[in-house]
Amino acid sequence: MNRFSPPTLLPALLVSASLLLCATNVHANDDEWDDWQETPSSPWSYNGFVQGKVGRFLSTQPQSTNFSAKDLTLRLETQYEGELFQAQFKADSQYLLLKSDWQHQVRELAVSVDFANSDNETISDSALAGLSFKVGRQSLSWGLGEFIFLNDLFAKDWQSFFNGDDISYLKKPNDALKLSYFFGESSLDVVYQSQHSVDDLYQPISGLTSPSDSSIHARYYFSSGQTDYAFYASDGIGNTPQFIAGRFEYQQLKSLGASMVKPLAGGLFKAEFSNYWLDNSLAQSSKQQRYLIGFEREIMPRLNLSLQAHLEQDSNPYASHTLDNRQLITTSFNYRSSDDNWNSQLMLFHSPNHHDNYLRISSSYRYSDQIILSGHINNLNGHSDTFFGQLKTIDNAALRITFYF
Repeated sequence: MNRFSPPTLLPALLVSASLLLCATNVHANDDEWDDWQETPSSPWSYNGFVQGKVGRFLSTQPQSTNFSAKDLTLRLETQYEGELFQAQFKADSQYLLLKSDWQHQVRELAVSVDFANSDNETISDSALAGLSFKVGRQSLSWGLGEFIFLNDLFAKDWQSFFNGDDISYLKKPNDALKLSYFFGESSLDVVYQSQHSVDDLYQPISGLTSPSDSSIHARYYFSSGQTDYAFYASDGIGNTPQFIAGRFEYQQLKSLGASMVKPLAGGLFKAEFSNYWLDNSLAQSSKQQRYLIGFEREIMPRLNLSLQAHLEQDSNPYASHTLDNRQLITTSFNYRSSDDNWNSQLMLFHSPNHHDNYLRISSSYRYSDQIILSGHINNLNGHSDTFFGQLKTIDNAALRITFYF
């Protein structure tokens, strides 16, 4: 079975690209006599990779195979760098040997415009000089948490995260319009999705329909002294379905939050906060506050230690409170060799009150500019009704070899 995932903003994307390309060509014709002696380099670039991955479950599985993955992936990337605008395209074709099935996905298809790069004096002297935008399929992320998301309410791909794919695949592509404005001392980002994209769960829920609602997200950020600050707001849909009145559904979600990061004791201290207001189809409302503090620094040459503490406070009058108010502590060691060819991470997630944990080990070695070898181990434990415990049967290890071109 072939599956194809087209961007919903494709018509607007093609119109934007056509108009901008025409404008660029007109400007080029005006200047061609001035540049006739130069041989301009091509604005187009092409690259990609071929990757093989094999993974194996660390515990016996009820199905006939203990392999978690046997995949072959072809990635193609194209980028256009114009004077005023850029266009990006990334697509994967993946053959799943365990299912004898092809999967095709457009991971990026977008046009971006940055008026700050324009040579037009009318634009550079106007309010447009601080404006940039990107429309189409793109990866989106903000916030400070390492694999803990408070104000980052963009969709995630948890299947890729737990199956041994590169960490970049955790960011699920979103069809969106992103506007950014630079005020001089501060910046504002606004992201609009005509149809909000939700998480890809590791264990999909049968019969669950994805929402068709739109969403809007905003971030305002600036620096003062050595401290970076950010404020966030969102109005849309929760990315993870909740079990309500005997069935799973996505809830309406509004949020406000803030974050800061600053140097401290030879490292970096960070703090983040978010407040959620949730409404379900039964007109029932609930609230949740999330808090995060963290610290990271180099403890030995090329070895970094990162610590995080995360707390959720729930106010849900219509549900069981057994697994509310989750606490989570993470410890991460990151090592980078002196030649930057070898990178490794060991990260432990532990919940003191829900008593579940997750150990994640990953490592990659750059054999050459064209070949990278990677591996990972996922180990999850806990009661079957906890966040990590419900996934403990998928403990796995995987190896990847990637050839770049």
